[in-house]
Amino acid sequence: MASGAEDASYRDKFLRDEAIKKLCDKLRIQPKRKLILRGNFIAGTGAQAIAELVATQDELTELSLEWNQLGNKGGIYFADALKTNRSLLTLDLKNNSIGSDAAISLAEAIFENPMLKTLDLRWNQVLFCHN
Repeated sequence: MASGAEDASYRDKFLRDEAIKKLCDKLRIQPKRKLILRGNFIAGTGAQAIAELVATQDELTELSLEWNQLGNKGGIYFADALKTNRSLLTLDLKNNSIGSDAAISLAEAIFENPMLKTLDLRWNQVLFCHN
């Protein structure tokens, strides 16, 4: 872990995708261990920017994105990021309009990422059917 890495909270700041992209650029230079982005308006391009950050950062161990608007596309971005990230222990994606397709992609990504211990998908639109 890089020296100087610390926690950062941007909880309920109503940040939109453009501000999130700028924040991710800053976090590439000044990485954090814990990042809280709960309750913003993060959707498509913001979700993609954060997922790209997750895929390349080895300092980040906890990421909270609950109460945003990631949707299925955002969930799939994070599934792809988890395939290469080896530091993230906790990923909170509660209440993000994530559907079953993205949830399945996230579940598959867990098999490729032995480090992730907690993935929270409560309060999304995940429907599982079994035979």
